[in-house]
Amino acid sequence: MRCIRRQIVALLDCSGYAGWDVGVHFVDNHRIQQLNHQYRLKDKPTDILSFPFHHTKTPEDFRGHATTDDDKNLGDMFLATPYIVHHCRSNNESLPAHLPVLFTHGLCHLMGYDHELDDDFL
Repeated sequence: MRCIRRQIVALLDCSGYAGWDVGVHFVDNHRIQQLNHQYRLKDKPTDILSFPFHHTKTPEDFRGHATTDDDKNLGDMFLATPYIVHHCRSNNESLPAHLPVLFTHGLCHLMGYDHELDDDFL
């Protein structure tokens, strides 16, 4: 878990969010499917879901307005461990190499970026 914490802290630091909080939750496929159905109306498991603390009109518009430690919360990421392990095995990828990609993806969503439209895809 220390390795995961170090990766998240490094990603936050290089993104300009040093000292900000983010929740990282590892769940099973059933729980991620419940969340995906409840919040995205997609009744299937997925690898990661992100739930931002700040609801923004544009990416990052809240960063300058964080005046207290309570404001410095990006939100929560939920990762489906069995789904991710299956993906790695199916694609001959290592879990340690794939997790930082997922963390980066999730953090981008917490910062206000999405890819619902092709023009939004990073």
